[in-house]
Amino acid sequence: MQTHGVFKGIANNMHKYGHFMSLRVVCPNCKSTGVIAHNNEVSEDMDGLFLIDLYCHCHNPDCYASFVVQAGHGLQSATTTKATATGSQAAQLKIRLQKYLPAEGETIDPALAATRPNAAKVQNCITALDNYGQGANVLNAHVQQRLESFLDDMNVAAAVKEIDSVINDAPPSCTNIKTIAGTLAGATDRYLNAASSALDELDQGITDYDAGDMERPSFEALLDRIAGDLTSSIAGVTGLVSNEVQKVEEMYKIHKQMARSFSVQALIQDDCVRPYLVQLAGPQLSQVLVDDFNVSDLIEQA
Repeated sequence: MQTHGVFKGIANNMHKYGHFMSLRVVCPNCKSTGVIAHNNEVSEDMDGLFLIDLYCHCHNPDCYASFVVQAGHGLQSATTTKATATGSQAAQLKIRLQKYLPAEGETIDPALAATRPNAAKVQNCITALDNYGQGANVLNAHVQQRLESFLDDMNVAAAVKEIDSVINDAPPSCTNIKTIAGTLAGATDRYLNAASSALDELDQGITDYDAGDMERPSFEALLDRIAGDLTSSIAGVTGLVSNEVQKVEEMYKIHKQMARSFSVQALIQDDCVRPYLVQLAGPQLSQVLVDDFNVSDLIEQA
């Protein structure tokens, strides 16, 4: 059966970058494995889009629709749960720390001030909590965006992997795909786990200080340390996110370059186009055509 209008995006993406490949999926209804994309199964319709055949044992016309729903809404990452939980905890701890700061316009009795933790240290910790919460939101938005583009990203990454293997005459490597998976596969989890431990420690420290079980110097030292730990954790998170965005952009750029090289080779081999290339090529391009593409027309003219 043809998946009219459903897998067009994937097909168009592969067509745009000049590479067709198979993508195997499991039918949600009969659980059989099917091929939803292949170069000889792609045909152009009147709208200039591409249709892909999905084969399964049950031949249910709703199978492809079920897969699309699962692919579009069923992908999840535990990272979002962790980032949301720690971001929420950071917001709650900010509220708990606010009580140690004087209200605007409030005059604090010196005797009372002596019993409170240093205001600058409290504010520094609150700022770190606020920055962490904002960073967690950035991470969540990034992961959600990556989930939405996961199939396209993996399609391109898999194509690059195979082409790199041929070019370098080496076995296909998963390194690039692991890099692209990145935050979706838990690359930031170590930072989120460290932040979670720091937040738990701060939560307990506030409770102990309020109960008189922790001296002020110890509590102030805790505030300094937690602020530093949170700053370090969120710096690691944002650094990974930034690097991942760059890597994905580079991957698409490389794939486009590969596609262009394939299209150029096709043009050179075209009997209608090649004579014009031979006629118009200057010395530098002529050398490339002879050395890299073995254009016999130029060799014969030399």
